[in-house]
Parts: sequence; C-alpha cells; structure tokens
Amino acid sequence: MPFTLPLEVLKLSFGQIASKWSLWLVKYTIIIAIIYIFTWTIYAMYFLQFAGMFAIVIEGIIRKGGVSEVFQIANEHGRIQFLK
Repeated sequence: MPFTLPLEVLKLSFGQIASKWSLWLVKYTIIIAIIYIFTWTIYAMYFLQFAGMFAIVIEGIIRKGGVSEVFQIANEHGRIQFLK
C-alpha cells in the first residue's frame, strides 16, 4: 500500500503548513532551552556547594595546623564515631 497523506494536509497551503511547523518548532525549542538552562544551573549549584565545602575544610585544616590536629580535636570532643 503506498503512503498517502491525509486529506486535511493536502488541502493546506505551504504557508499554513510552514506556520504550523514553525509554531511546533518554537514550542519545543523553548521547552528544550528551559530544560538545558535548568540542568546547567543545577550543575553550577553542585559545583559551588562542593567548592564551598572544600574551601571550609581546607581553611579549617590550615588554621588548626594540619589534619592530625583536626582529628585530635574532633576525637577529644566525641565527634569521631566510625564503628558505634
């Protein structure tokens, strides 16, 4: 059976078909752009949060004089509980 177009499509002019396609393309292009923007901002927020956490940890290690000092203070105050 050969491929045939529906009668509604055959009655449309090129301008009508183009306008329907252009509206469809604009609609889905906007949706894809919004998804892309939200995805990009989510990854940017993750990066900023992790960078901030690492900056705080590094600054604390520098101020207290090293990793061993940080763990010693944490152990004295009961903050290290790995196997409880």
